[in-house]
Amino acid sequence: MTVRTLKENTNERLDWKDQLSEIKGNFQPPPPMSPQEWQTFKKRMKSSVEKAAVALELSPIVLANRLKSMGITINRRRKLTTKDYIPLIKRFKADFYQQNLKYFKEFLPPPSRDNKHVHVGSSKIEKKGQVLRAKPMEQRYVPVIEIKNLLVNWENVHFEDFAIVIKDGINYSMPFAFSEARKSFKFLKKYILGLKREPLQVIMIGNKIISIENLEQLKDLVTILKVRNEFIEQFKKSVPVSIKSILKIIEPLSVHFLVEVAKANTEDFNFIDYLTEKQAPEYKPIPVFEIIPTGQTFHSEDTFIFTIRIGSTYYLIWESTLPGRATYIFTATAESYEETVQQIYDYIASAQKAKRMKLRKKDEQAAEMNCLTYITHSSFDHWKEKLERVIMFSGLFSQSI
Repeated sequence: MTVRTLKENTNERLDWKDQLSEIKGNFQPPPPMSPQEWQTFKKRMKSSVEKAAVALELSPIVLANRLKSMGITINRRRKLTTKDYIPLIKRFKADFYQQNLKYFKEFLPPPSRDNKHVHVGSSKIEKKGQVLRAKPMEQRYVPVIEIKNLLVNWENVHFEDFAIVIKDGINYSMPFAFSEARKSFKFLKKYILGLKREPLQVIMIGNKIISIENLEQLKDLVTILKVRNEFIEQFKKSVPVSIKSILKIIEPLSVHFLVEVAKANTEDFNFIDYLTEKQAPEYKPIPVFEIIPTGQTFHSEDTFIFTIRIGSTYYLIWESTLPGRATYIFTATAESYEETVQQIYDYIASAQKAKRMKLRKKDEQAAEMNCLTYITHSSFDHWKEKLERVIMFSGLFSQSI
């Protein structure tokens, strides 16, 4: 079954009701199965209740209630037989059943050979000389397809491996395939909500997601989660995080999105806006998750490395998104840029304690990373003045050598 795209080549956005009307008018009946497909399908009709629920696009509870009404008792070991399955297909997949009736006839009971005559328009049936009152003909039930246009907040987005599920009220959607999703992201729920991303615009038919109009929101979010996971997993393995792998992961992300992430947990945007304005165009702000050991566990904090270029010197500004954290300044050349960032990564993501204090004291490791100095956060104007003074004097000093 195919659905045409909801967007035509026009600058005008269709009203959502028009979009839904268009969806309704573009469903085509599925083509009949080929003989080979039928042989495969026959084998699938003997399956567990869970698999049958997925194939019929039903929740397990709805399917269980239907089987109960058919007098079929189910348990974990009980598998559906072909005899059980066909009435379910006829009931819940009526179009599919009609399209492939020639195959299903193989399992239908043979027609009765009793000598009976049915008079059209009469409610009586003559059978072997007897007159019997016929039962009223049962009207065929045509299910109503409910189409929804939803704004889904992130607390109602649930991650599975290679898919997401949307919660709508008390109901859940069928899985929507998304290759980058991972079930482990559910442990980052608090972090996801803290990023304050705009809701997903989801179109659903019944409990099936047809499209997500602002899919880039999901793609960008999952990408930044991958960066965070990279730091956490490598920390657990005591393996350095590769700057090259991080730069490759963030390649599709816009500077605008990265800056939005940086601003999500900060109270004063002036610092981030200024560093963004001064950012060297050949590099993006680089997300760095600072690992902070606490007893037997650890937590992470969002930080970023901004890059300011003056002449041939690059100033790497390590800025935290949390209030009260100082700004640290490192220097590098074009040739040593990645190596210097890698050293900063190794340091920030390590299990060392009091990392910032060691940088302030300019120990041996700080010297290896070319840590120039640090600036405490007070007022924005004071911070900006000190930062510009450090860069100016450093530039004059390097030119005089």
